[in-house]
Amino acid sequence: MQSDISEAQRIIIVDDDDIFSEDLKNKLNVNGYSNVVIKPNFIEFINDLENLDDTDIIILDIIFGVENILNLPNNIKEQLKKLNIIFITSSEDSNIYEKIQDFEDSFFIIKPFHFYTIDRLIQSLIKNQTKILIKDGRKKYYIDKIEIICFEVNGNYSVLKTRSKQYVYKKSLKQIFIMFHNLDLVQVHRNFAVPKSKIQLINFREKYLIIDGINIPLSYKYKEYLTDIN
Repeated sequence: MQSDISEAQRIIIVDDDDIFSEDLKNKLNVNGYSNVVIKPNFIEFINDLENLDDTDIIILDIIFGVENILNLPNNIKEQLKKLNIIFITSSEDSNIYEKIQDFEDSFFIIKPFHFYTIDRLIQSLIKNQTKILIKDGRKKYYIDKIEIICFEVNGNYSVLKTRSKQYVYKKSLKQIFIMFHNLDLVQVHRNFAVPKSKIQLINFREKYLIIDGINIPLSYKYKEYLTDIN
């Protein structure tokens, strides 16, 4: 079982230019990004920030009429800094270039731009993500990807095992692949999936692999997903 990043990737376009937004959405859809949402209302987007923790990529116009995203109160800007944002604008105001430096983990491009440009930025944000959102009941945490060891299916539940804690999800392994698509998961056993980059050793003869010094059951059935690991 492999995850398809483009299909699972959730992208939100926040722009009050309807023609631009629809055109960009269509291009994203054609290129495999099927989970694309348009939010044309600036105020609604700001009011909904707390619910966007699990959003992967936000394409955000800086200027909405007389409103400038970069002039928002610091508490809102701090919330924005936690998200994966590609800022866009057609403005040539030099102040924008200075203020955008505060968002050091985000990207910034000027309209008009070629689709290939924003596609590469989206892929870069996906590749460079070092933390992942974990929901534990009503609480939300960000943990480093490096902490994750494996997912184990247990009845109707999937258990995420990290170095220090376990998190239980009432989801199938297939649903886990979609939910955690940016982990580059690979199924190695009927009941186990692991981050591919974390695999330290594979022993097909003894039917196990090692992650962080821990033995994980391995089924020969899934060998084809592991052939490119040294």
